[in-house]
Amino acid sequence: RETQTLDRRPCCVAVTNLDMSAEVVGETYRQQAATPPCVKAIIFNTEYGPLCADPNAQNTHTRTHAHTHTHTHT
Repeated sequence: RETQTLDRRPCCVAVTNLDMSAEVVGETYRQQAATPPCVKAIIFNTEYGPLCADPNAQNTHTRTHAHTHTHTHT
């Protein structure tokens, strides 16, 4: 949930490798490239805002296979 505004778009500056599957809502996610200060992340939606997940975490891989990738990049 750690995001920063860059050009009015949310930007993950840190990621979690904890399993936050219960927090995720919706069926889509997006990928964020590592462009400082942003870090490489998979961004899921939660009722509390964006969830910045570690793209290398096993639970993130499991979650992305169950969701649809959107083609918006930040």
